[in-house]
Amino acid sequence: MSKISLTTELADTIRELRIQNKIASKDVTDALGRSPSYISKIEKGQIKSISEEEFEKLLEIILPECTNTQERVGKIVQYQMKKDSHEDLERKVWFQNLDTVYRLIPVPKKLINEIKEILEQENISVEQLVKRINTNEEMLKEERDDESIPYNQWVESKSPDCKMVIKMLLNQEIVESILNGQKQTCNYVTMQAIVHYLFKMKMYDSEHEFNDNEIRLVQKEWEKLLDEHKFYTLSRKEWLLSNAHSKKEANNILNEFDIENQEIIKRMLEFIKLQSDMNVVFTNTILKQFVSNLKWDSMFMLMVLGLKFDLIQECSHTNKVQLLKDINNIITKYIEMPREERMLDSYGDFN
Repeated sequence: MSKISLTTELADTIRELRIQNKIASKDVTDALGRSPSYISKIEKGQIKSISEEEFEKLLEIILPECTNTQERVGKIVQYQMKKDSHEDLERKVWFQNLDTVYRLIPVPKKLINEIKEILEQENISVEQLVKRINTNEEMLKEERDDESIPYNQWVESKSPDCKMVIKMLLNQEIVESILNGQKQTCNYVTMQAIVHYLFKMKMYDSEHEFNDNEIRLVQKEWEKLLDEHKFYTLSRKEWLLSNAHSKKEANNILNEFDIENQEIIKRMLEFIKLQSDMNVVFTNTILKQFVSNLKWDSMFMLMVLGLKFDLIQECSHTNKVQLLKDINNIITKYIEMPREERMLDSYGDFN
């Protein structure tokens, strides 16, 4: 099982978020099944690593308003971005792991098409690309051979010229599923590895011995490609937005998924405003309860909103009232369910 490195800074953030969200340390102790001293050591940075499973459980406890790992990771990333500069964040190993390893990003189709075009033009197979990535040729030999260094996770480098390194081990099937559009999200380091070695293979022959300037030149090329297709780490995206001088410039930074999201939210607000204009008191009552429901479980409520009521099509007012009664009866059923039975299992993916 993968391990999560706990630096003093990450430990401080965990403690700050726990206190901010008014979570007692005893609640954390009970949920993790650990001793109070263990939790105290985590928050003081005296425990250097914990399992990925335990880390996710810890985030679940201290961030009760979030309903999945991606939302929790995003919350910590955004919280830290308010505290530190972009340059400082670039040097924090634990932050880079959250932002580039654990956070998933939608993959633009145009980016995939351009990568596939380069592969075809340069006569590079996915197998060759993955094999080259997995050589980790830019790492020190002692780091490559060090079995204690985990794969696909940033760690402190032993080289005086480099703050952190990552030892990649990609599965060919996963890379193919990304390039074939079957896997529509991936973390930043996976895409970074793909394009970094793709440009190394495009720009130089296989036996070429790279110097630092050439590596930087390769990096400049793939960073330009990812920026053009708006495939960013969250910290870079926020940094770019903070330096935008106009709304138009800010919109140019957003990718197709962000723009679509803005349009959907805008349309939602238009419908809500229409109802507010008709009966603002009633609408406020409903929206207050909706906000309360979001605090209870935001992801679940989004899934409820996504149920396909429109497939019913023509439906009388009487039938719609009955549908609401049926839904309310289901809620009442779960309210009256014994707590032991209600807590027995959690909902899964509806797909």
